[in-house]
Amino acid sequence: MKLLQQYHGMRQAEVDALLLEQQGIVTHVSSRHSHSLSGFVTGVFSVGLWNIYDHQFEDAKAFLDDHTHQVKSGFSAAELVDIKAYSAERSHKALNHFLKYVIVGISAIICALGFTIHNQW
Repeated sequence: MKLLQQYHGMRQAEVDALLLEQQGIVTHVSSRHSHSLSGFVTGVFSVGLWNIYDHQFEDAKAFLDDHTHQVKSGFSAAELVDIKAYSAERSHKALNHFLKYVIVGISAIICALGFTIHNQW
């Protein structure tokens, strides 16, 4: 994953991300939520546009500089759908894994506290 460009406004970053997606280039806009809360609160005054696949970096940079650039490394629409579905599935699995560990950890702490309190009485 490589940084394509920094933006001071969210709108232009999202427009460029959409244009790149239309060319089959997978991107991510970082600091989207922190930027929307105000930089004075979060310390984030810019957002970054990142390309996900390194082999698409040169095409993405060239396309951002010149919208007539012919992208050669772009994915097809069907491939983009598959990539997004896979990414969503992996995100959900990672979140579920994390939640399982949190629940087990909290349960262990509660059991330890209960055992300690029981032994103190």
